[in-house]
Amino acid sequence: MESSRQIIDFLQNLSNRALRQKIFHHVSFSILCGILLLVPVFIGIRLIKLPFSITIGTLILLCGAILIGLVLSFYKRKTLQYMAHYVDNDQDLKERVSTAHNLIQENREDEVALQQIQNTAESITDLDQQKVLPYSLPKSIKWFPIPLLIIGMSFAIPRQYSLPEPPSTQEQIAIEATYQNLENTLNSIKDPNLKNKINETISKLKNVKDVSSAQDHLRELNRIIQKQKSDLPDEVAITDATQDTQNFKGMDSNDLVNEIDKILNQQELTPALRADIKKILKNLSDNMPDNVLSSTFEQTQSEEISEETLQQFLNALKQLNELNNLEKQLTESRKEIALAGLELEESNGGVANTDSAAGNESGNTETQGTIVNSDSSDSSTSDSSEDTNVDDAELSDPLMGDQTSSIGTDGKELRLNSHSISDLHPSTRVYSGKKRNIVNESDYIPFTDVVLNAQRKYAQAIQTNRIPVRYRTQIKAYLEELNKINEQ
Repeated sequence: MESSRQIIDFLQNLSNRALRQKIFHHVSFSILCGILLLVPVFIGIRLIKLPFSITIGTLILLCGAILIGLVLSFYKRKTLQYMAHYVDNDQDLKERVSTAHNLIQENREDEVALQQIQNTAESITDLDQQKVLPYSLPKSIKWFPIPLLIIGMSFAIPRQYSLPEPPSTQEQIAIEATYQNLENTLNSIKDPNLKNKINETISKLKNVKDVSSAQDHLRELNRIIQKQKSDLPDEVAITDATQDTQNFKGMDSNDLVNEIDKILNQQELTPALRADIKKILKNLSDNMPDNVLSSTFEQTQSEEISEETLQQFLNALKQLNELNNLEKQLTESRKEIALAGLELEESNGGVANTDSAAGNESGNTETQGTIVNSDSSDSSTSDSSEDTNVDDAELSDPLMGDQTSSIGTDGKELRLNSHSISDLHPSTRVYSGKKRNIVNESDYIPFTDVVLNAQRKYAQAIQTNRIPVRYRTQIKAYLEELNKINEQ
């Protein structure tokens, strides 16, 4: 019995040693394949922005390679019978070990079998397992330097795109305010699916790495809201549906919610109210997409208005108001985040030129313009009236819209026309509008409003990604220059 245990332990140790070597070989080969797959990824990320983190992707790929190597190693694990034949062949034992293993498996206890097992145990007593089954290096190791060298050289390739900048302090404050407002809104949301989407958006905003990603998350949530609103009547349809009624004429969804709440508290509907409600539901069913709600509204035309139908209509209106408020909140949050990006540190550059380069600056930090020659008709007019005085009517005739751009400096109003430039009143104003033939009806808005409108337009353009990244810093610097003038 002791001899049998000795043989089994010897074969078991050899089997474990073979398994460890298999694991080493298979895992090495799997990692090599994983690194080969990473080569085009590391080269590609220098050329295009991939939609996943390269660090996380690398870890997942290498962990997957190790797991595959382990699975293959255990799948092809050697049996004790195989190890017995291996020892016989390696040590030239004339099949003694394999025969003894078979006798042990058959549980033979006769004298011949016991003697055979005893002789085999004595034969393997002095065998060194490290010499019987020595460890060896995998052949795949010699190929590792090639893909690693290529991956290292890929870092020398310059990036062909700009990495998004992390949020500034003001932008981070705006993002935090956004998800805090969403958290405060959760209590008023009744739809569980929409609640889950809002919670997902909040989690993403808390871990966001750049402003563009934050805008994308808010835009995705807004798309979900729009999809839910498509199953409900819109505000225009509700207002139109109430036009030919006496009791609800001109009401929007908020007013209808209040009125229907009052109606549900009444004991009985008057014929006039019942007729008006039927008109509203009929008009809404005609202007809504085919769904369960529109079918319910349409069925009420041939039936009495029940409390259940009114409650269903009220729930639809409340859901619409809920979605409208949430959509408005998202729109304001996206604008606040975009506007927060305008509050940057003072730029060293000037106003951007038309070639997107920074503008030239004079010694007193005022932006230098470029002299542009006018056309022949303007030139002749200017030459003929060079020595004449310009009357008040000409001074008050500004060029409108596309004719010129007027910028106030030193707290004074600068007006431009085809004849002269003159400093007038200390209140800075900028003329705006299309070109008109009527002189005495010029439109103008305060310069402060012009700067604010420009900032808002820029924020909206950032939201919709209409401004290339390479121009954004220069536009921000331009708006800062305008704001400095505005503060004077």
